[in-house]
Amino acid sequence: MHGGSAIKEMLCYAVSFVVLAPAWLSLERSHHLETTTSVRTSVCPQLPWQNEEWGRTFTDIPIFFRQSAELGLFSSAQIARFVSTDVRPTMTRTVTRALPHTGARAFVGRLMADPAFAQKLVLEGCFSVSLSLAWEYAQRGDRFFQELDFVAINTLCLAASTGALVWLMAPNRSGGAAYQSSWQSKLHSLPGNIFDRSTPVHQLSVGSRTGSFFWKSAQLAAVGALSGAGMSVLGNAETSLRRIRDPNFSPAVEVPSLPRSTLGMAASMGLASNLRYQAVAGLDRAIADRINFMWVGLLLSASARAANQWIGQPTRCWLQGLPHKVPQHKVLQRQQAARTAQFAAAQAQLEQMRRQQAVQAAKPKRRAPQAGSAGFEMSTQRQQARQQQPSMALASALLGGL
Repeated sequence: MHGGSAIKEMLCYAVSFVVLAPAWLSLERSHHLETTTSVRTSVCPQLPWQNEEWGRTFTDIPIFFRQSAELGLFSSAQIARFVSTDVRPTMTRTVTRALPHTGARAFVGRLMADPAFAQKLVLEGCFSVSLSLAWEYAQRGDRFFQELDFVAINTLCLAASTGALVWLMAPNRSGGAAYQSSWQSKLHSLPGNIFDRSTPVHQLSVGSRTGSFFWKSAQLAAVGALSGAGMSVLGNAETSLRRIRDPNFSPAVEVPSLPRSTLGMAASMGLASNLRYQAVAGLDRAIADRINFMWVGLLLSASARAANQWIGQPTRCWLQGLPHKVPQHKVLQRQQAARTAQFAAAQAQLEQMRRQQAVQAAKPKRRAPQAGSAGFEMSTQRQQARQQQPSMALASALLGGL
């Protein structure tokens, strides 16, 4: 997208960030504690926020966390962030407790590995929805509000696939689970991305990182295939419903066929998106290693994620069989609208000049006391006419060119 569409999309990103900033701030208002000291259970330091509210000490936390701290599975900063989130009725705690046991365990494991995971998930959803709406408006134009059902189908499917992508690519510290077969345990032990950190009990090798890349490609391809199939099936079903009322109905953006949409979305998610989000994961790790303030790192990560989705949008549309550029007839319509606006402005300027000339011609001529004043008055009028003549000529030329 170019020109005005690009500006509109960037404005959508800015508005989404400004609107959701208070929610994110309340979500992590207690994450300001940044400590790097090691956890020692023998000293039993008292945590300030717990001592004020609940009168608890470090020895009162679950045995799982104490043993994990002794083994070095979690840093003191990670435990402090999790406890400060879980001790108060925040949105993160509400979501965690509302999920089933397996989902809650996976969500908490991702929060332990990356305390800003919830914010990144919300950011990616906002960017995905904003970019999809901007693309739909650029393609459908005046029929955008008439085809909101098609817009909703495409936007929701894309947002769901983006959320699944962020979930699958995030690092996880949920620990090992009981599996019936060894291959399930091996797949579960693979890192979320190739830049994930090693832990004292789980050292990552080059082979495990390579296997993670291909395993994530397969998972994301399956997610993309489901999303692409949903777009095609639901879009064709909605077209059939519309044609019951209007046999001549045709959507502004043609719904792609089922094979093209399914395979194209699978290729986009499994290859292009996998490569780009692996790079984003590496950038997130570099930011976390060098910046101690979570909100500064989150802002940098948000900028990278917005650019990532901006770059990936044309590739996804091309693979899925959707137009990735603004249609030529709509470009011509916008150019014609710009010419019409210029013509109206030039016509208004010409009319204003004519009125000024009529007003000056209707003014009574002043009689000068001296005999030579008449010639001076005539010369003044000629000079004013010469000054107005270029403006009149310019306006006439502009009208003639339009």
